[in-house]
Amino acid sequence: MQYVLWAVSFVSLWLSILWLSVAFFGQDAPIRMCTPKETVSIAIPVLNGAKGSRRGIVRTLESIQQLDYPQELLQIIVVDDKSSDNTLQIVRQFMNSHKNMNITLLRHKVNKGKGAAVNSALEQASGTFFAVLDCDSRVASNCIRISLSLFDSPRIGAVIPSIKVDDPKNIYEKLQRVEYILSDLIRQLFGKMGTLFFSHGVLCIFRTRVVRSLGGFDGSRENLTEDLEMGLRLRAHHYDIKMSQHSLGYTFVPDTFRKLWGQRVRWFRGFLYNHLKYRRLIGNPDYGLLGLFQLPLNVISVVLLLVTMGFVSYGVIDSWTTFVARSLSVNGYFLNHVLDFPNLKEVLIGQNVQVLLPILLGSALGLWILVLAHRRMKEKLLRHAIQIWLYIIVGPYLTCMHWIASLAHDLLRTKKKW
Repeated sequence: MQYVLWAVSFVSLWLSILWLSVAFFGQDAPIRMCTPKETVSIAIPVLNGAKGSRRGIVRTLESIQQLDYPQELLQIIVVDDKSSDNTLQIVRQFMNSHKNMNITLLRHKVNKGKGAAVNSALEQASGTFFAVLDCDSRVASNCIRISLSLFDSPRIGAVIPSIKVDDPKNIYEKLQRVEYILSDLIRQLFGKMGTLFFSHGVLCIFRTRVVRSLGGFDGSRENLTEDLEMGLRLRAHHYDIKMSQHSLGYTFVPDTFRKLWGQRVRWFRGFLYNHLKYRRLIGNPDYGLLGLFQLPLNVISVVLLLVTMGFVSYGVIDSWTTFVARSLSVNGYFLNHVLDFPNLKEVLIGQNVQVLLPILLGSALGLWILVLAHRRMKEKLLRHAIQIWLYIIVGPYLTCMHWIASLAHDLLRTKKKW
């Protein structure tokens, strides 16, 4: 166990120092906004998007209406993937009351999945740029102008904005808020290193001709994360993906354990599927740091997480069973002295410095990364201290459980659902 802890501590320390070095020595790009002149088609795939004013598709459409971009240069394509609620009626009502917006409504006769819905919008797209916006998300008014300013090279295939959790209410949403803030910083660092490899559904913008030349999105039922697949496909064809840290999108996240479980299992199964699909990139020097560093690290990180949590769980269970057994023994020594607390000197002498030191260093660096991530997203750290503490304690176990479930589903070949 000590050797495993050493290995994990070394990798964690090395990565923490690497990320901090990139964060501090990589120059932040200034805020730039393009002059509106290019046409943009925005695809909104929707399945049961009539969820009230808080999470419904109306809020998504309203955010597009409020964009700091001329409506005559925007084409909004809503694709209903055979919703069972009144999504169609709601969208039609919005269209009738907002005739200044160029909205096209398409409907699938059968449910085909998100990738197929995005492809239906792509077939109708007339814009120079093609964006994808999930029906549970919204964007800041200057999002398009900032993102388009980063298409400064023909090799830029896509630009993704930062994402915040929209209006977190309960503990599930607030824990994910911490996760999204950390993920945003990591994506920014990936972008600075040139290893960003995925897109997302909160107004990720693509060059329309590039996406079409690559055959559109993966609309098969086997692929549960078509956005990750498109990101990897862009990188496989030597297109770059940029992160626009100054343009901002907001998304609602699962608000129950069951919804969160389903989403993460879907994400992780998609991760496995697409890394296997693009395994030729892993370790391939033709793709630079992406092939030699980032993609191998993606795989290693999953293995390290599962091994580490396995050892930690074993250690906790072993210590507890030993304590209970000795407490219930004939002399009952531990039971009789359960309230005898050691002093500071005894605690320090009893520690294994070879294990404790790298753990403390890794924890200190991890805390600083948390501070840096909150600062970059203009969020107050101390206000959410309890949620952050819970995320640090509970997050690794939940993620480990999601991975185990995802691997089990893939091994058992269970049906994949959007």
